[in-house]
Amino acid sequence: MGCLVCDWTCGRPYSVIGVVKDFKQFGMRQTVPPISMHMVPNERIYTMSIRAAPGDLEEVGKYLESEWYKVFPNLPFYSIHMDQLVRGQDVETNNRMAMLFLFLAVVATLLSAFGLFALVSLRIVARTKEIGIRKVFGAPFANLINVINREFYTVLAVAAVFGAGLGYYLSNSMLDEMFAFRASLNGTAFAVGVVALGLTALLTVGFQVYRAATANPVESLRTE
Repeated sequence: MGCLVCDWTCGRPYSVIGVVKDFKQFGMRQTVPPISMHMVPNERIYTMSIRAAPGDLEEVGKYLESEWYKVFPNLPFYSIHMDQLVRGQDVETNNRMAMLFLFLAVVATLLSAFGLFALVSLRIVARTKEIGIRKVFGAPFANLINVINREFYTVLAVAAVFGAGLGYYLSNSMLDEMFAFRASLNGTAFAVGVVALGLTALLTVGFQVYRAATANPVESLRTE
């Protein structure tokens, strides 16, 4: 306090009379730059910043408007909330990105489901005779389901682990590039993704596996 400083706009030094905390005037995507605020003559004042409690914003706005027209009856009154000014563009951009990523996630899920369905169908066709022989020798239904699904369980488990880890790393990298200030990632979103993967796989292959496990073994043995 009381120090003399000079920035690029001044032709003379200024005396520091106060220091304020950082405030995000450029949104969440940029870091807070160094800034100095100067006292200027009244004729150069064209904006005013008012701090008010969130519950009093409407009342304060009406009061400012009434006082404005008492002083400047022929000039229009214009006001905007700082959060609207700072976050308005960010919110719109984020909503568009969220819709884009949601669309890509739906497309990827559908393509994965179709691929998994085709893979399961081919594996069942290749093991039709083995399934029929197991049923003839009295293999229980649960054993047949496990035999068919075992390899898919392994593939899905490996995919879930690597997918969650890679997704966490890429999401962190993307958010770090896009935002200077952001919330930390937690495991909930990735847990939901793993559960969604399991449900998609269950619904995709469930019918095929059930039909193969309950098929007549005589018909199965006749296929070869």
